[in-house]
Amino acid sequence: MTAIDCTVILDGGPLSGATVKFIPEAFLGSEINPAEGVTNGAGIASMSIAAAELPKELRRTAALRVGIYRVEVTHPMKKLPAKYNTESELGFDFHAGDHVQPPTFNLVSK
Repeated sequence: MTAIDCTVILDGGPLSGATVKFIPEAFLGSEINPAEGVTNGAGIASMSIAAAELPKELRRTAALRVGIYRVEVTHPMKKLPAKYNTESELGFDFHAGDHVQPPTFNLVSK
């Protein structure tokens, strides 16, 4: 398990207040939990599985497991195209390694 952030850009600028979900692909089984984060003013979200699902020693940190994830981005006040949420075309392959490049999702509103 490790920590990772992601950045969400909408129409060239950071998207604040968006909920980002990393949903593990079904073939990974039930061992991999979904992760979620909310973007800050810079469009950055710290992704983490639910605290109750984390080992006790990690419950105060943001962490998730390596895996292949479908990514969904929603916003409470902005209608984003379905290709970013309900019919998501976004994904992230999070694997163990020396350096993981945090993903940036460049979205367009139309």
